[in-house]
Amino acid sequence: MKTKKISEYNSIDLRNYWCEAYFNKYKSSYQTHGGGGNELALLKSLFEITDIYTILLSIDDAIKNNIRDIRYLVQNFQRYNPKFSDYSKLQFYVEHYGDEEQKKKWFYLTLCFSKWVPDLETQKRQKQLIKELEEWTGEEFGS
Repeated sequence: MKTKKISEYNSIDLRNYWCEAYFNKYKSSYQTHGGGGNELALLKSLFEITDIYTILLSIDDAIKNNIRDIRYLVQNFQRYNPKFSDYSKLQFYVEHYGDEEQKKKWFYLTLCFSKWVPDLETQKRQKQLIKELEEWTGEEFGS
């Protein structure tokens, strides 16, 4: 069976992703709140405001923070968005497929992003880390 690309995910795939993450954390199946169709419509609405990688990272964060209801996630979506959403795809790759080396680079990159007024050295370091992570993934993420 051919694996679906993440870029082709729809609301059903998001719900399946939620259910898998939920099961991995709680060791029990997710029970629909308010009807599965309603939850699918809510998840579909997220595609209108952001990209798939931001949604997936938000699901991960919500599950980590003990959120047990898709409706709550969608209603409070901004609370669970990744901090550096311009690089949500890169963050998703690192968190899900990266080894310790990539995770360490992502950590240092977030420190560079966190500086309010980065100096020249920080800007150079940020560009270098992005370049190294782009080489690892084979994709470009620069903004």
